[in-house]
Amino acid sequence: MKIMLKKYFFLLLFYNRNMKRLEEDFWREFCQEKNIDIKTAHTSFIYGKDSDYLAKLTYLGEKSATCSLKKLYTEEDELPYKNEYSIVLDKEEIPVCIIKTDRVRIIPFYQADERHAQKEGEGDKTLSYFRKVHIDFFKEECEKANTFFSEDDLIVIEEFHLEYKNKNYVFSK
Repeated sequence: MKIMLKKYFFLLLFYNRNMKRLEEDFWREFCQEKNIDIKTAHTSFIYGKDSDYLAKLTYLGEKSATCSLKKLYTEEDELPYKNEYSIVLDKEEIPVCIIKTDRVRIIPFYQADERHAQKEGEGDKTLSYFRKVHIDFFKEECEKANTFFSEDDLIVIEEFHLEYKNKNYVFSK
């Protein structure tokens, strides 16, 4: 059992290092092509639910906004900010594309409007669809954090544009 755990830990460590290397190589490629200093601050993330679907919408330019529940940020988490670069990863942590934040707003969930729903790019792009999937998602996430969701809760809205695509990325069906 101990040997198997060590082997599993080694494979997990190797996998994590390999995924991080893919991310670093993708960032380096982007910086070289766009003539950006490789030391420029950036983040990387995997969308919460339906991560590959949302990454694909971003890659295709159909998704230009996202939101998160402010109360779920920890003290160590930094809020997104204007001109921030982010590498969008798929659920396997493979880089899909790079986005750049254009605008960040913090509003109560109930104030999200049709314009925001369209920018989210999900489903039929209506406010009712946005509200349903996000209420369900936020309730699940709050439950995991031993809290509850209210439509009065603040959301962090991040509007962005697509900067760079992983030309070698193949979406699964």
